[in-house]
Amino acid sequence: MRDDAGINGTPSSAIALSYACRRLKRAYLLHAFWFMTMCGFAWLHRDGPGLKIAVLLALLTVPPVLVCASRVHRLCRAIDPRAGTIGLAPMLVMTVVFTPFESGLIVPAKNWWVARRLLRRFAAAHEAFAASGPAQCGMILGPQPEPMSMPAHAKLDYVEFPARDLDATKRFFAQAFDWTFEDYGPDYVAFANQGLDGGFYRADLQARSEAGSALLVFYSARIEETLAKVEAAGGTILKPVFEFPGGRRFHFAEPSGNEFAVWSDPAD
Repeated sequence: MRDDAGINGTPSSAIALSYACRRLKRAYLLHAFWFMTMCGFAWLHRDGPGLKIAVLLALLTVPPVLVCASRVHRLCRAIDPRAGTIGLAPMLVMTVVFTPFESGLIVPAKNWWVARRLLRRFAAAHEAFAASGPAQCGMILGPQPEPMSMPAHAKLDYVEFPARDLDATKRFFAQAFDWTFEDYGPDYVAFANQGLDGGFYRADLQARSEAGSALLVFYSARIEETLAKVEAAGGTILKPVFEFPGGRRFHFAEPSGNEFAVWSDPAD
């Protein structure tokens, strides 16, 4: 999706940026707290070796916060190439010209502020697109294999799952169900055009019905063939094919442990 203000991307790109902003905020607050603590320590020990130790310790949180700021910059530029964020090269220049303390405090705050403004613009453009259609709100769609359906107000539109091994999860769904993915940094992947768009975020959690999680169910016209593909791709069959009122189904877990099901019509 692209509007006349230069905003690109899909809801999954905005979600990835939102995750990155939250991580940057946490890293920045930790850095600011640690920096102020080391300033106090340095003041108390300004006449002894404690001053040098405090300065060195204050540098510990600079690299993580700059890495998070750099990731936010990349995601912002993917949505809006003209976003006023600061990239890795200018960060390094600021670190050399000024000090790591200035770059660690100024750059992340700048990138976070720009990212939050961009997310608000993206949300407003997406709502206008859904309400008015591409012709009225100035959107230009890229090539689509079929007409693009607009999100409907107050209807399910997106689903997310945890995944402890994103690479294994991607390989499984690509082999078993021919899914394609788009990466948004090292901790988030999105899928689309699978009946319901969604994504996987890196986390040591599992969505299981036995724990009260929602269960997403595929449809298959040839359930035995689908079961064989799931097993061949490395899935674990939790419940073999069984009958239920209305058809047949089986449950499986993908490599990260999330539970899904497949249903089919009743056997002839």
